[in-house]
Amino acid sequence: MEKHGILSLINLSEKESETYLEYLRLSSKSPIYDFVKYLIGEDYIKFLDLLAGSTVKIPSRKALFRDIESIKIYLYVEKHGFTEESMMCASKIFGKKMYFIRSSVKRVSKILEGRGDEEFFTDEDFED
Repeated sequence: MEKHGILSLINLSEKESETYLEYLRLSSKSPIYDFVKYLIGEDYIKFLDLLAGSTVKIPSRKALFRDIESIKIYLYVEKHGFTEESMMCASKIFGKKMYFIRSSVKRVSKILEGRGDEEFFTDEDFED
């Protein structure tokens, strides 16, 4: 069994670290390691160590945008008590139909495991 954190015990000089980064970039034919180092800095090897062997899937920009919008809607409706009025106001503020507002709140609530008032939603909520 691999132990996470073991790579951080390896001492690398600056030249070794830069050469290793170049090796990773060229062997993978991807600039992702340069981005990781740029964002994380000298601790990039620790980051790689923690994710070693993992596959990380990043959603599309369209999905990221939709989810951010859904979070904003959810938080607005939550702040206003998950009421019908808060849903209607969110519909006006965000320029979305009630069906979208309800489905966004329900989806976010379900993922956040009950942070919202799940009893507020019925099957009728989705019959627009």
